[in-house]
Amino acid sequence: MAKKKSKKVNKKSSKDLTIHFMPYSEIAKEDTIGRIKKIMSAVLDQKIVILQGKLTADEEVRLIENSMMLIGNVENFQGVEIAAISGENEHQKLFDRIRHNIAKILVGEQDAITIIGPASVVKDIKQDPKKIEFMLQRK
Repeated sequence: MAKKKSKKVNKKSSKDLTIHFMPYSEIAKEDTIGRIKKIMSAVLDQKIVILQGKLTADEEVRLIENSMMLIGNVENFQGVEIAAISGENEHQKLFDRIRHNIAKILVGEQDAITIIGPASVVKDIKQDPKKIEFMLQRK
């Protein structure tokens, strides 16, 4: 007699919280528009994105501009919250800072973490140079 395997079906409810870890390698080969699309796709699915690395200032501006255009056009979308923290240490020796900057130019800033989430989920983000705290909305 063959045993039937039971399949567990996980349906996402509107109260579920999903955190999407996005390694830098997932966006490394993308141009600015491709990076923004990948991130916005996850945010529009009500996911909080933890990105290994840091967006450039131009990419952050474009992400915010795109989200502003979607407010009022996408149901229940209220924009994005974004915060980044870097592993940079201002007390590094000169040689270490030069080496770090060369590596950043070659492979991007991978020693940083950026958190991006929909404003409808993320209530508040507090950040200082050494930590990020974010509070979530309860539904």
